[in-house]
Amino acid sequence: MSAHSEAKKAKLEHPANHYNSPDEITNDADLSEEEKRQALNTWEQDARQMMTASNEGMEGDGEGLDQSDTHRLGEVVRAKARWAQSPSTKRRIRIGRPAAGFLGPDVASRHPGY
Repeated sequence: MSAHSEAKKAKLEHPANHYNSPDEITNDADLSEEEKRQALNTWEQDARQMMTASNEGMEGDGEGLDQSDTHRLGEVVRAKARWAQSPSTKRRIRIGRPAAGFLGPDVASRHPGY
C-alpha cells in the first residue's frame, strides 16, 4: 500500500486525529464524496461512543478537565447537514439523522430536521 493510500485510510478511520474540525473533511479535495461521508460518519460514531462512555462515568483520568476536550457530536452533525445541503455539489448520498428524542428536545428545537 502506498504512503498516500495509507494516509487516506488513516483519515477515514480516525478523522478526529487528522482534521481540526468536521468542516475540514467536507473541504478536503483529496477525498471523494463517499469518503467524506464515511469520515463524517466515523467521527459521529466516535463522538456518540465518547458521550455514552462519559455519561456512564467511564472518562479517562484527564478527560473533561480542558473545556476544549469535548465529544463534538453537535459540531459533526451540523457539518454533515451543511455538507448534505451544499448547493455546490449534487449529492445523492443518504446521510442518517438521529431521532429528535436522542438529541433531546432542547437541541432538537434549535436544529430543525433533527
